[in-house]
Amino acid sequence: MKQSIVFLVFIVTACASSKHDRINKNDGRNWVEETFQALTQEQKIGQMIFPRSDGMFKNEDEPSFGAVLQAASE
Repeated sequence: MKQSIVFLVFIVTACASSKHDRINKNDGRNWVEETFQALTQEQKIGQMIFPRSDGMFKNEDEPSFGAVLQAASE
């Protein structure tokens, strides 16, 4: 029984470490930098601006829903 548990722990540890080894921690950072550099100045500014929403449910028939939808499409 102990051998089975030890073997199971070994397999789980081996799988976890091999998965971790395949992930390059800088891949995400590199993608962000490359994507950011490809943006125009207008797009970079647009990334910092977003319409305010209070997070409450908005029925499609409410005027406030139309205002949020219009602001998001601009």
